[in-house]
Amino acid sequence: MKLTFNAYVDGFSLYKGSLESRPSFKWLNLLKFCTDRRPDMELGQIYYFTAPVKSRFPGDTGMNRQDAYIRVLRDQGVNVIPGQFRKDVDWLRVATTTRSSVLSPMLPNHLGLTQMALNRISKRAIPDFPRAQVWKFGEKGSDVNLASHLLFDVLKENLKAALVITADSDFVTPIRMATQVGTDVKVVVPKVHDSAKADGLRKVATHLEELHVGWLADSQLPRSYITSKGGNITRPHTWA
Repeated sequence: MKLTFNAYVDGFSLYKGSLESRPSFKWLNLLKFCTDRRPDMELGQIYYFTAPVKSRFPGDTGMNRQDAYIRVLRDQGVNVIPGQFRKDVDWLRVATTTRSSVLSPMLPNHLGLTQMALNRISKRAIPDFPRAQVWKFGEKGSDVNLASHLLFDVLKENLKAALVITADSDFVTPIRMATQVGTDVKVVVPKVHDSAKADGLRKVATHLEELHVGWLADSQLPRSYITSKGGNITRPHTWA
């Protein structure tokens, strides 16, 4: 009899690491993707941790695209665990005062006067750096939710195997706790720029693999998904 494993998907990490720059792979069949990662085992429950996005600018349709995808996941039996999507205004220090890099679209040149103004602002801010008012977008609660569900299943439900999809080193402690009590935890890491993050997860996981783009290509939903009740959910056209 095959060992049963649960999958715990950090939706934000998966999106930022592997899907944001590859819209053609966003219509991801998590059921197949997770099953293929542990072919020697039986897939039990998939938990997908995400947060309902908010409008970032007038006419933003990101909420509609996310809603379509989540309806598909829930129809497949995926347990979608919502966190909170934060949209806050904050004052942050700029990393540069070079005219060509400080703002996009680029500030106009005006015969060098724009750069002169930025230089004067930079001098006035010394010894600090100039600050700009910006929108900050982010998730709250998803990391705590994932860690809590993983440890609950391991300690309360006696789960013997798990798949965790994340590049977030904040999960080092709960994964370490899970493996210390004998649970086989495989971690699949979406692309990370900081190798130290993957190293931390590698030290505590039973197995670790970096996510390959080919896995995404092999696990795509049909363009028109037919639900269990006969409904039709169509892939967003911008994810073509």
